[in-house]
Amino acid sequence: MAKQIYASILFIVLFFAQEMSIQVATSKCIPENKNFLGPCTSNLVCLQICQTQGFDDGECNMTNLHCTCLKRCSVSKNVHLGEEEAPVKTSSMKE
Repeated sequence: MAKQIYASILFIVLFFAQEMSIQVATSKCIPENKNFLGPCTSNLVCLQICQTQGFDDGECNMTNLHCTCLKRCSVSKNVHLGEEEAPVKTSSMKE
């Protein structure tokens, strides 16, 4: 029983640590894109539109049918864990 409690606490701590590090990594640069109108239907369409606007990648979110553009930002220090990483920044294009 005690092992289950320790395992649960460890899982919760690791989960929140991961969430916090992602928030820190994605809070530095959020590119805006308002040029794509209409619902997206495929990742390829979003990729092409995002790349013409200077983004590295793009994908269609099938839940809300909005394109999400992705841009790789410069290497930053992960404040929460003290690790260096190159985070991927996202911007949802609202149609």
